[in-house]
Amino acid sequence: MTRTRIGMLGCGSLGRRHLRNLRTLGYSNLLAFDPDPAARAAAHRESGAVCMATLDEVWAREPGVVVASPSGITQSGTLLPSNLAVY
Repeated sequence: MTRTRIGMLGCGSLGRRHLRNLRTLGYSNLLAFDPDPAARAAAHRESGAVCMATLDEVWAREPGVVVASPSGITQSGTLLPSNLAVY
């Protein structure tokens, strides 16, 4: 099933759970960002998400975004672009 591209900000246990659930629901165009390479690897392994090392890589693909992160990612001085759908 092809649906909206979804980007997950945060690949800890909650973010990975959301990614697995989205995959189960038929979403196949999943992106994920986390500053921790091990968390990105786990997200890819568990859900098949394409993992990004920087937020700029995520923004370039213009996904809808789910924030599943401690405040560190979203309060690190990086603002969410205004053209994204954020959930």
